Amino acid sequence: MRFRITTFQTACPVQRADFFFETLDNFRRRSLISVQVQMFDLTADNPMGHGIDIKADHVTAEAVCLN
Repeated sequence: MRFRITTFQTACPVQRADFFFETLDNFRRRSLISVQVQMFDLTADNPMGHGIDIKADHVTAEAVCLN
């Protein structure tokens, strides 16, 4: 009973969503990402790396010792 009273007290007008513009923005984002990511690299052939190659720039391969 309390739930129903609370629900009716918090009623507000419902606005219609702009699905057209939202879909257009999603398409733009997907197209920008698809230029950078090759979709065949996302397969599960390498589950440890998830098919993503990470470039380690400016990183040494050996241990560094500070004197």
